[in-house]
Amino acid sequence: MSDSGPKPDPAAPVIKEITGRIGKYDILKPLGKGAMGMVYLAHDTILERDVALKVMVASIADDPELKQRFEREAKAVARMTHPNVVNVFDLGNHTDGSPFIAMELLKGMDLQKAIRTPPPMLLDRKVAIIVQVLSGLAHAHQAGIVHRDIKPANIFINHDGTVKIMDFGVARLTSASMTGTGNIVGTADYMSPEQVKGAKVDGRSDLFSVGCMLYELMAGRRPFHSDNLMAIFYKITHEEPNFDLIPQGLEYDALMPILKKSLAKSLEERYQTAYDFAVALREVEVTDREERARHLDREVEPAAGDELAHVHVPAGLTRRDRAQAGGRGRRERRVRELRRDQLALLAKRLLPAAEPLDLLVRGRDARDAGRDVAPLEPAKDAFVRDTSTLDADEVFAAALEFILSRNPSG
Repeated sequence: MSDSGPKPDPAAPVIKEITGRIGKYDILKPLGKGAMGMVYLAHDTILERDVALKVMVASIADDPELKQRFEREAKAVARMTHPNVVNVFDLGNHTDGSPFIAMELLKGMDLQKAIRTPPPMLLDRKVAIIVQVLSGLAHAHQAGIVHRDIKPANIFINHDGTVKIMDFGVARLTSASMTGTGNIVGTADYMSPEQVKGAKVDGRSDLFSVGCMLYELMAGRRPFHSDNLMAIFYKITHEEPNFDLIPQGLEYDALMPILKKSLAKSLEERYQTAYDFAVALREVEVTDREERARHLDREVEPAAGDELAHVHVPAGLTRRDRAQAGGRGRRERRVRELRRDQLALLAKRLLPAAEPLDLLVRGRDARDAGRDVAPLEPAKDAFVRDTSTLDADEVFAAALEFILSRNPSG
């Protein structure tokens, strides 16, 4: 009689939960468990701040070359300073030899969970996330660091909308330590053809993985998924994704050439840098905004011949609605309401996050009342942070100019 259930891999490292203290860090509670260790919520007793403490398996310390590689890559990541890369504060070793990394504590959820959490994200927001990932990768690649394990579980979305790439260097550590093929199924879907073949990889491998994520965000499923590991590997190296699963529409059609190029099997046919990939996405975003703005202009009905003539009036507002406003005071209030409605329509297309939109409108109202326009600055900061576009200042300035040009007191 045989047991047909899955058998534990004897080569897999044993991961034990730690309590108490590691160095200057008090362990508060475990946050998650991975193939090569655990992440804890810990408190830095010297700097008096909470951190995420990733403690790797002790077996790493038994291999001097592996330990040296881990420390070298951890130091390289710690030297990186970029808003889309998780900050590394410290590294060291536990008393049992387990290496650890102290990182900034993130609050939000990873992209893997965000994809499954309702309500579904708008396409604009999905593209903005990918652009932020590419921004972080561009910085890493310029520093000579290749991630090797880009996937939704390693992309974190903070509550404020900032996207952070996690686990730099851990992928190389994992691939050098693991022997059982079943241990990498979770990552295999996002591997590049050169990774599958065991060839040398560079930053373009990460870009293929980003293409896999972009496909998943657009189609709702992974591009090369299958029930077994070897089938996934075959699809990655020999088959094209099913692009028929991508929804129809102008926005999706504009992204298709970019998606296909990012998933090219050949390194030469793929995007050569994260910057090039990001610029292509930004250009589609700008073109799409302009097209939607033209469509919006066709929808609005100008109120010629009265005090509302200088305001773009949203579709559906009739002359009867205007007549009902009645009186100068009521008319002025109605003008402000119409302007706010139109601003919302425009700003929602420029600003993916609701908070920057709210700050913009509040800033505009403050200027109308002759008050300080300081609320506009956090709006701008939030906008730049959320979009991570090269032309963020220019687009924000255009939005602000629109606001102020529609201000009757200006």
